[in-house]
Order: sequence, then structure tokens, then C-alpha cells
Amino acid sequence: MLIAPLLGAFANLGFAPFHIWPATALSIIGLVWLLDGAREQQNWGRSVFFRGWLWGVGFYLVGMHWMVFPFLTDPDQFLVFIWMPLILAPAGLGLFPGLAGLIAGWMWHPGAGRVFAFALAYSATELLRGWLFGGFPWNWLGTVWAPGGAMSQTAALVGLWGLTALTAFLFAAPAALADSQRTSRGLARIVPFGLMIVLATTFWATGARRIATPPDMTTQAVRLVDVGIPQSEKWRDADGNFVPDNAERMLEEYLRLMGDDFESEPRLVIWPEGALPYFLFESPETLSRITERLGDRHLIMGGLHRLNFDPEVYNALFVIDDTSLQQAQKAIYYKHRLVPFGEMAAADFIPFGRELSGLLPSGMQRLARLGVTPGTFPAPIDVEGAPSFLPLICYEALFPELSKNAIGDNRPEMLVNISIDAWFGGFIGPEQHYAQARYRSIETGLPLVRVASRGVTAVVDGTGREVAAALPQINQYGWQSVQLDAQIPTALAATTYSSFSEFILIFVIFSILIFGIISLRL
Repeated sequence: MLIAPLLGAFANLGFAPFHIWPATALSIIGLVWLLDGAREQQNWGRSVFFRGWLWGVGFYLVGMHWMVFPFLTDPDQFLVFIWMPLILAPAGLGLFPGLAGLIAGWMWHPGAGRVFAFALAYSATELLRGWLFGGFPWNWLGTVWAPGGAMSQTAALVGLWGLTALTAFLFAAPAALADSQRTSRGLARIVPFGLMIVLATTFWATGARRIATPPDMTTQAVRLVDVGIPQSEKWRDADGNFVPDNAERMLEEYLRLMGDDFESEPRLVIWPEGALPYFLFESPETLSRITERLGDRHLIMGGLHRLNFDPEVYNALFVIDDTSLQQAQKAIYYKHRLVPFGEMAAADFIPFGRELSGLLPSGMQRLARLGVTPGTFPAPIDVEGAPSFLPLICYEALFPELSKNAIGDNRPEMLVNISIDAWFGGFIGPEQHYAQARYRSIETGLPLVRVASRGVTAVVDGTGREVAAALPQINQYGWQSVQLDAQIPTALAATTYSSFSEFILIFVIFSILIFGIISLRL
């Protein structure tokens, strides 16, 4: 019970920015052996569940400690709820590994076949975590493979969840070399290990071939811009004092970084999510200044939006050109997948949430109801004079089905992800968010253009390889501003996963089941 959470915490070394995947493999092997011991207990159901749950508590407490940072942007109001990311979130998310332990325990076999039971149970509960209550597929096991590397290319064949199922088996297989029952014959013990070697070698070689050639580049260029202001300073300074001039300083800095050389600079400019702290289309003076500096270029930017001062507020992505002052935006997308508690009220994602919401303390009701309304499912945006793209706002880059299902037959030239990664702190949170967004490129074969405020602003090709990344520069206000000009990579052919994902999901599940049934005889 003491070892389990330590193993879970240790597993985080496999994820961005470290990608020390052997650490995660050792953690999974240790978890399988812990379940071995638990399965021998008289009350084995409770034992396997709690060992899996405690492993998950350690895993999520360390891997998602960045969840405390949004509560620190306004500590006077939200510090009292710091127990939610430190206690409630790890305890709640730990239920998924606990459930995996319970399911695996029900299918447990004293011989080598138990590693197949573990792989099936773990990957099934990861899929559940990515769907239940709106889903939270952060740090699926498959993301231990650095995006753009050989093993990560497996996601182009079977998607990130398929890679997660494969990785669960690869990491659990060595555990079959030892068991406490002494019932497995020597040959049987090495069967999962041998299969692991074959699968790992095959998928690595296939991926290495996919990334053997450098990316082709289009003739289209993009300028990525972010002023890099800390989230807590959009309305206040570093000492917490209200500074009404910060909004004006942000606008001036955006205009400066956007430039005004209409002939030689890129024809497309992108700002991050929530670029300005007010409703842009309710400020004609601000919009005029932007379109004047924009010239004949196009601007993609994020911001809050409402229609005719309607109470419903949207987290939006706009496409703006020099006609927008008279004719409004050229295109608009409203964020579809909202962040629980941050943008989406508990009433919208918890069963009976509306009935229970009135029982929450007033402070938690403020926390749970930002007032953002979800938009429709994302679809490619095609504006004359600019590359066609699929919009993904912040958190939406975590969900494979959003990018895969949105494309269909109308395949865009790229993915555009705008985000405020200032919410994630300054360490592993922004790096992990970036790594997971890069998997959307691998799954679809489309390049990714990303602007993340105080996160990683970069251009990625269709294999997940980083083509260009911005280096922050400290400006006169102490903000980490970035300006990056880069060419857009050419889109690759549609991937196997993006074309046949439903069949691949069934194939992966049945493959694990078949190998597991065969292993029962080992």
C-alpha cells in the first residue's frame, strides 16, 4: 500500500518533458506484481482495487500537480479550494486505475496470461477516462513516446488509444518472467516477452520508415504572436494591484509584434486564445487599430464573444481581415469541448448536476460557472486567401475524435491550436499539453500550427516533428513575448487511423482478447 503510490509517481518520468519511458515500464511491472500479491488475498477484490487506486493517486498527484495554478491566479477568491486539485482530483482520477485493477483481478490468471488481462483492463479504463463526464484523456500511456519519434508513429495506424493499449502490454510483458504461483512453465513465461520484442521492433521499424525523410514545405508562411502576459496580470500587476492599462499594453504589444511590412511578412498571423481581455467586436476603436495594422493579411485570434450583448458568452476563434470593421469577422468558431469547472458548470457534466448544484457553497458555484456556452462540433474553416484549417481551442487538442471526426471528406491543409497555457504553470503542464497536441498531427497526417500563451508556440509537421518553435523574449513589461515566422509543412496523405478508426478500435480489443484466451493455456 505504501509502494503503490510511489510507483505511480515514478511513472511520470515517462511523460513530457522527460520521456524516460523505462521509468514508466518499471512502474507498470511493479503494479502487475502488486496485483499478483493482492490476487492471493482472501478478499482479493478490495485488495486489487485499492492497490490500483493508490497507484493512480500517486500518478495523478505528481503528473497533474499543475492543476493548482489556476487556483493561484486569484488566491483571495479561490485559494480556499486548493484541496480540489491536491486531494479531490487525484483521488477521483485514481478510481480509473483502481477499476482497472478490479477488472484485471476478475480476469487474472496465475500464469503468463495475466499480463494480457492487465493490458486489456488498463487500456479499457483509459478509454473510459477519455469519455466519461466529457472526458479527460491527459497523459494516456501512449504519450510516453516522444511525438515525432519512431514509436509515436504507431498512432497513425491505430490512434493514440491503440498505442496506449499496445504500450500497456509492452510494459507489462516483462512481469510474466516471474510469478508467485510457480505454475507457469519456463517457455510459457517468455511468450509475452518474446511477443513484446516482436511488436516493439515491428512498430519501431514502421515508424522509423515514416520519418526517414524530412518534411516537405508549402510556399505559405505564418507569423505566430503572443505577448506572454501572466494570466494573473491581465487585469493586475505582479503585486496584485489593479492595472487598467494592462489591456492597452497588451494591444500595443500585439500590434508591434504583428508588424506592418505588408509586402515581405507572412500573409497569415495567429494570436492565442483569449488574446485580449474584453469583447473585441464591442470595441470598434480596437478593431479599427487591428485591421489598419493588419493590411491585406488574415488574422486568426481567440477571444470572448457574444451576440448583440446577449448573456450567452462563447470562447471563440475569429478570422479577421481588413474588411472586418465594416463586415465583422470572416469566419468564427465557438469552442465545443469545454473545460469542467473552468468553463463548464458541474450541472452540465455530472449526472443530476443541476439538482445538486444548489447544494454547493457560493464560492464553488462561482468556480463551477464561468458562463461559457459550448458551440457546435468543430469543422474545417476555408477562407479565401488563407490556408484552410481545423480550429482547436486549448483543451480540445486532447481529444482524438474531435480532429478525426471533424475532418471527414473536407480535409483541411492544417490544424490550428490556440491556447492559454499560462493556466498550466511554468513546468510540466505546458510541455505535456504541447506533446499531446502533436499527436493530433500524427493521427491525421496534418501539420499543426500552435500559439499557446506562455506555453510552446510552434509549427509541427504531419508526423509530429517540430519544424519551428518560438523562443520567448522578455519585453519591457517583463512578459515572455514571442514572434515566430515559419513556413507551413505540406499535409501528408490521410492516415490509416483517420480513415478506419472504428474498425481499428474493435481490432485492438479483439487482438488483446484473443492473445489473452490463448495465454490461459500457458
